[in-house]
Amino acid sequence: IALKENILAVELLSSMRDLHRTWMDLAPKNIINKSCFFALKKIVEFKEDNPDKIGATVKDLAKQSERTPASISQRVTALENMGLVERISDKNDRRVVYFVVTGRGLEIYEKITREFENFVDTLIERLGEEEIKKTTEHIKNLCRTVKDIKNEKGR
Repeated sequence: IALKENILAVELLSSMRDLHRTWMDLAPKNIINKSCFFALKKIVEFKEDNPDKIGATVKDLAKQSERTPASISQRVTALENMGLVERISDKNDRRVVYFVVTGRGLEIYEKITREFENFVDTLIERLGEEEIKKTTEHIKNLCRTVKDIKNEKGR
């Protein structure tokens, strides 16, 4: 039984590694990296959800993405250096800085989003609805189980 369990463990971990690598391969390597794309996406979504606001602050983005302000600041600065977002200081409080997507940033966001949506459509078409539903349920179950085990162990 120990050998069989080890084989299962190796197969499980190998499959999880393959899934992670496959996901990472979907990142838009030739334009911006995945973490910068998701920061750009959060800025776009924040503005869509808050049209009355100038833009998003680092604090807004950190809260929205459940990341630290330092990691958000690093990504937003990279986006700014690429000309995809710009900083706008608050007129009443110079300490408050808003980030706004530039026209070029929006073009890149829309291009990457379209490419990803086309990829997902092709994936669903090739695998079929039933296979997608089963795979999704298996992944959700795996994630729930991992979280449960982590919570039981106090991690």
